[in-house]
Amino acid sequence: IIENELAALINDDTGSFIAVGVMLHQVKAVTADLVPVNGVPRPDVTGNRQTGGAPIYSAIKVGGQKLYELARNGVSDVEVPERTINVSKIEPVNFDENTQTGKILIACSKGTYIRSIINDIGQRLGVGAVMTSLIRSKSGGMSVENSVNVNDITDVDVAQKYLINLDKVFNFASVEIDDVELERVKNGNSIRRNISDGFAFIVYNSEIIAFAEISSSKVKIKKVFLQ
Repeated sequence: IIENELAALINDDTGSFIAVGVMLHQVKAVTADLVPVNGVPRPDVTGNRQTGGAPIYSAIKVGGQKLYELARNGVSDVEVPERTINVSKIEPVNFDENTQTGKILIACSKGTYIRSIINDIGQRLGVGAVMTSLIRSKSGGMSVENSVNVNDITDVDVAQKYLINLDKVFNFASVEIDDVELERVKNGNSIRRNISDGFAFIVYNSEIIAFAEISSSKVKIKKVFLQ
């Protein structure tokens, strides 16, 4: 789950889903009752959806070229391949009728273009909307709350205090091994476990010593961390 806190300008349409460029049209003002704070907004766009509305200024590749490269060359009539993403939460934080701006909290899966979500909300309100700022407040096991300002890292000892174990960052399975299997892992040889396909950390004596990929019960060693 990726969580984003962002600001949006309602009642504005530039055609590029970003707050630059020429405004195409401006329509009626949005009132606060249409964007209730602390609840699901009336134009609900949560759930599984297709990413057909990806903005032209994005890094999606079509025919080996990124969309923003095509846009800069004046090519805009491009068919973007669709993929399924999920928007699990949209929470308005505040909305100002005078400036027609608001802050929204969105939780979504990877591959989601927040600019497209904001554009969809504006369309469902009967107006345009663009994103003016974005903060990635949470991604996987990481969040803004447990982040550190890079200027506070003054030396190695200070950095050591803020290091986070790999198993806290990545939601992978753990495979405990014994002394016999340790020798196989050190040499990069596979071992076997009856667990689901995916990725896993290899753990010996409570320490992560390797990273592996699991396929059909075969644990293939990808990287060994031992000296």
